[in-house]
Amino acid sequence: MNDWRIEWNVEQVCAFVSSLGAPQSVIETFENELIDGRALASLTDQELKEDLKVPLGIRKKIIEAIKNPQPPLTVIPSSLQSSQIQSQSIDVSIVFSFVVMNFLLNKN
Repeated sequence: MNDWRIEWNVEQVCAFVSSLGAPQSVIETFENELIDGRALASLTDQELKEDLKVPLGIRKKIIEAIKNPQPPLTVIPSSLQSSQIQSQSIDVSIVFSFVVMNFLLNKN
């Protein structure tokens, strides 16, 4: 199987399902049932409907994603706080500024 999603952990799968508009109860079910990327890729419509109680609209979106995987998007887990994101952005800005400054100083 050459599918990038099989590497996802449970939290990444829950973030993905949430991005499809799934209600909190469905997200909690995916978490409680430990649905990781490998499990997600193998889910059937029947399992989504009967075992996981996923509503039709969300079920269709999940099945479509399983059949036609798109290039991975950056899925930010909910546990990652915005302050951490801002901190990482500042770190990247500092590194970029240092690289540009170093380039300009060493330019002959």
